[in-house]
Amino acid sequence: RNAESPVAVVVDGVFLNNPLAFNNQLVDIQQIEVLKGPQGALYGRNASAGAIVVTTAPPTEDYQGYVTASIGRRMTYNAEAAFGGPLAGED
Repeated sequence: RNAESPVAVVVDGVFLNNPLAFNNQLVDIQQIEVLKGPQGALYGRNASAGAIVVTTAPPTEDYQGYVTASIGRRMTYNAEAAFGGPLAGED
């Protein structure tokens, strides 16, 4: 229970030392790699059983977004929205 995880989790090149930190929802995922077997040479000592490497998509020059909503039993609900676009205006 108090041992370190044998699988390394890396999101955009940042190692997550606690696997519970990966309990967040990621949007705009470009690629997920699941590497089996010892990966210690690339991802350190916590990758003795493998690695999960997540790469998110880079920003684009186009405006884009989505909105979703759902309702479940016993008045449970979920709403989500994400929008993206250029980081700065044109000069």
